[in-house]
Amino acid sequence: MPHNSSIIGLLFCGVWLFQWQIFYCKPADSPIPEFLAWEGDEVSIITLYAFYIPMFFAVMVKCRDLSPFKRFIMPALALLCCGFMCYAAYSAYRPDGKIFGYLATFAVVMAIGVVFDVLKTRREKKAGLTDDEYEEIFDEEE
Repeated sequence: MPHNSSIIGLLFCGVWLFQWQIFYCKPADSPIPEFLAWEGDEVSIITLYAFYIPMFFAVMVKCRDLSPFKRFIMPALALLCCGFMCYAAYSAYRPDGKIFGYLATFAVVMAIGVVFDVLKTRREKKAGLTDDEYEEIFDEEE
């Protein structure tokens, strides 16, 4: 299985390089619309900041054994920082509409991931296995 993920990772790196070369460094007379010319390295990192927000809320709610400073103050400051980064990215890309091109691409990638997840879940339910049992059997086959 590791070799499969390595090949997929290499493929994704090639796609990212292609996207960066063609969309970000494009000449002015390129047929590629500005809508798709977002920076793949910068905007994807900002997406991770958006993913951190629910995790900080979870720390505030679930980590009752932490001191008030670690449970409330630090996650609240982190929430402010994440919110600022998301707002800064949105306001920087909004005038050209590039943020919507990124969000459309992100939605397509996530939809493909959901399809694979649903297929895996159906396979596991059909076999009557838990996640751990399924992975053990899959690893033994290799």
